[in-house]
Amino acid sequence: MLRLISQGRSNRQIAEEAHRSINTIEAQLKSIYRKLNVRSRTQAVCVATQWGLMSWDESS
Repeated sequence: MLRLISQGRSNRQIAEEAHRSINTIEAQLKSIYRKLNVRSRTQAVCVATQWGLMSWDESS
């Protein structure tokens, strides 16, 4: 999900691509925010990158 967020996808676009409801995506995003202790999409991507949970390398 963070990779899709980093690519600029909206919650609705992520839901459609993942074949999930928008409510499910929003709940998952809130859970990610809590676990990373952040309040925004940008912060989530930055912290996840800093912690090594994702990288900008296209092969990962």
